[in-house]
Amino acid sequence: MLISFIQSFITQKPDKRPLVVLPKGIVPTWKREFQLWQLEDIPLFDFYSVKADHRSQQLDVLKSWEQTKSILFLGYKQFTNIVSSSTVDRIDAMCREKLLMVPGLVVLDEGHTPRNNNTALVHSLSRIQTPRKVVLSGTLFQNHVKESSTSSNWSALSS
Repeated sequence: MLISFIQSFITQKPDKRPLVVLPKGIVPTWKREFQLWQLEDIPLFDFYSVKADHRSQQLDVLKSWEQTKSILFLGYKQFTNIVSSSTVDRIDAMCREKLLMVPGLVVLDEGHTPRNNNTALVHSLSRIQTPRKVVLSGTLFQNHVKESSTSSNWSALSS
């Protein structure tokens, strides 16, 4: 269902880029599911399959994602490391800016993971500049999405 939603989003807003933040270990599963269910061939980017271990390599991936109608998958830890980095290095700053400014849609899988509002992860996620955010979780939430993330502007979907 979410793959259909993301494809519809890309069709309606071809200039916007979806970002899926998730536990690193399930990136291959997501990519397999997209390849199985997608209606059109949408490029799927991540840092792990291309061994982008250095910021300059990561910046190349982020630029490709930004310039192509595509989806980026990024682990929670990697996302937090880039966004919460306080270095003034130009490449680090460009990576941080792309992750915060480019996404037109952000999906958090295992969205119940960042529950503590005082963590670097929650602070990093709250800085993304898009109004379109979805939280996926296998756990039921009560009436407040805030129970699962930083702010009430996240839409919760439980499976």
